[in-house]
Amino acid sequence: MRRAKGRRVGMRVELACDVKAEVGESPVWDIQRGGLWWVDLLRGELHFWESRAGDVVRARVGQSLGFVVPSLRSDSFVVGLADGIGVLTTDGQYTLMKAVEADRRNFRMNDGKCDRQGRLWAGTMNDATHRDGCLYRVDADWQVTKVAESLGVPNGIGWTRNGTRMYFADTGRARLEMWDFDPSNGERTEMSNVIEFDESDGGPDGLTVDAEDCVWVCLWGGHQVRRYAPSGEWLETIEVPALNVASCVFGGDDLRDLYVTTARYGMSTTDLQRWPLSGALFRCRPGVQGVPADPFSGRLALP
Repeated sequence: MRRAKGRRVGMRVELACDVKAEVGESPVWDIQRGGLWWVDLLRGELHFWESRAGDVVRARVGQSLGFVVPSLRSDSFVVGLADGIGVLTTDGQYTLMKAVEADRRNFRMNDGKCDRQGRLWAGTMNDATHRDGCLYRVDADWQVTKVAESLGVPNGIGWTRNGTRMYFADTGRARLEMWDFDPSNGERTEMSNVIEFDESDGGPDGLTVDAEDCVWVCLWGGHQVRRYAPSGEWLETIEVPALNVASCVFGGDDLRDLYVTTARYGMSTTDLQRWPLSGALFRCRPGVQGVPADPFSGRLALP
């Protein structure tokens, strides 16, 4: 077990667009369109930013959107809704596919991502207590399996290139877990390492994994993104001019731009005056390449 102590570099980001999201989450780089998709979780909005023109298009869904992941269709995503997992078209039309914990008060889907074989992994969280979260796996046939329970706030998920290590952030318990992972059956086998964060660090939120198998972790309340090696060594720090850093992903033509989403939710007037760009989208070039997002491998209809 490691504490979150390491080398500070102080790399900074530039503003990409100031969308003032309540909670900007789950960024996905669209290689074909040359732009970025992400959600405003609490407002229930799907955003698309075209990198060359700089324009932002928004589609309002009408309920919370915990995550958005690509599918095998270019016009649709698999998404986390308030009461389960669904399919969302690029114009904002959604269909609930599988109810998940819909009968549990104050619970909703939070973050999610697909492993290298296209299985979806997604967490649920309690908005009132930030306790008793669960982690689920959704296979290509839409079978839903509970993988873990009694968590805090299940958040960022990612895998190394060969799919044999899984990174998992639990914001509620302030820890980043590193699991040995069997890509053949989608089983977490053993926790190989864990990094614990102090309150002064902020809570580990969304994350992405680069081509060197290092993980970039966003710190909610910590105005930073940090890069950790598979060994758990803290390698780099990116300073972000927003208090709540929510998620990140690599994009751009060469997948070398790191895009960072942020949030305004829960901030006081004083905090917003100090961090006026909270809720904006940022980017930087940290000198390492990312990997394309893995799409959900199932059909977008129930079998």
